[in-house]
Amino acid sequence: MNIKKILFVADSNIMITDDFAYHICSKLKDLRDVQLTILLVVDEEQVPGYRVFGEAKSKEIRAEFTEKMRRYIDFQLAGNSTINADIKVRCGIPFIEIIKESVEGAFDIIIKSQDTKFQSMHSLDLHLLRKTQVPVWIVNSGDYKAQDMLVAAIDLDLQNSEEGREINSKIMDFSLFIADALGLRMRVVSCWNVNGEDSLNNNPYIQMESISITEVGALEENCYMELMKSFISDYKDVEYSMIKGDVVKSIANYVSFNRPKALIMGTFSRTGLRGYLIGNTAEDVLLSIDSSVVAVKPDGFSSPVI
Repeated sequence: MNIKKILFVADSNIMITDDFAYHICSKLKDLRDVQLTILLVVDEEQVPGYRVFGEAKSKEIRAEFTEKMRRYIDFQLAGNSTINADIKVRCGIPFIEIIKESVEGAFDIIIKSQDTKFQSMHSLDLHLLRKTQVPVWIVNSGDYKAQDMLVAAIDLDLQNSEEGREINSKIMDFSLFIADALGLRMRVVSCWNVNGEDSLNNNPYIQMESISITEVGALEENCYMELMKSFISDYKDVEYSMIKGDVVKSIANYVSFNRPKALIMGTFSRTGLRGYLIGNTAEDVLLSIDSSVVAVKPDGFSSPVI
């Protein structure tokens, strides 16, 4: 895996040189000589006179407004002669324009900061996480507090299918590239649980004399440990953690305690529907953490907005 083209999505509310996401892009560019494009999307509803003038006048106003925004980016970058990036400004519905640019430009990854106007994941970020076919890295505003580590969340149950093995492999490829490029420690995390354990523990009327839940748990844990050892055997010097418990709570607690630079996970759905947005478990995890996240989709995923 090699990232050659990065699409950095600028936020008009943040100076580019103060943007944590931009600093990540800049570092990757310097260390791996990637091609960087800076994209600013002007929300069509923010253009003066939106829906007031006729088509010809509106087109003229949009062109003038986007040109002013381009000059605004040039102004921000004027004092830094080391920055060498293409600059693009598009006008329309932000998430649609970002996805279109990422596909048309054949970018390897989209990197942007989490919307600063909101405390939790905003609809723009969720739209991208759900609908882009290009991997997307949403950088949390608390990135400066993060540890020098990267967490790759793997679902070992997916190893039973070709598509599942593909997404797990893709997660690892992205994680290894980013960890190596940024000098981060990498840890693979996967969750496991015992089927039926909650029912047996929480319902006094259900008693199973033929099996011991402790014995079943030990067997399940051993099974998943063997799966993990087999999985990471293809990767050199990779550390891992196996966590027993609910996926959403376990991953959220792990990320909250360890404060990684980013959590990389697959947005995999078992429905098989074309353009399906995101698996419910993956979305619940993303909404439960305050860390930067990288969402990866299977190669066959097709964005519903293209």
